[in-house]
Amino acid sequence: MTIPPGDLRASEPVPATLAPTLTLRVAEARVEDIGHAIARLAPDDLVRAGARPGDILKITGTTVAVARAELSERGQEGLIQIDGTARSNCGAGLEEQVAVATVEFAQAVGIRLSPLWV
Repeated sequence: MTIPPGDLRASEPVPATLAPTLTLRVAEARVEDIGHAIARLAPDDLVRAGARPGDILKITGTTVAVARAELSERGQEGLIQIDGTARSNCGAGLEEQVAVATVEFAQAVGIRLSPLWV
């Protein structure tokens, strides 16, 4: 995958097949993150997962969900802060363990919408 010119990322993303899987404990999301599909991880955990802020993470509990990675405060190692929708989508509750891995992604060039009733 190539990075478009002007992208502020320092290097190519880690291929999903090589990305390490990390086990983290679920914590409550920040109020400002609710409804935005954001997963906050400590900087050290983000590095261990092979991700950077803005990357897409696959969160696996009893099912699978995805969220955008962002930084949490230091001292929050071993935690992933996600909202109730993400917890429901991945099938995990507060204080439960989930597996986290990066997902290869690309920015959409265009989308097509069509009505369902046609």
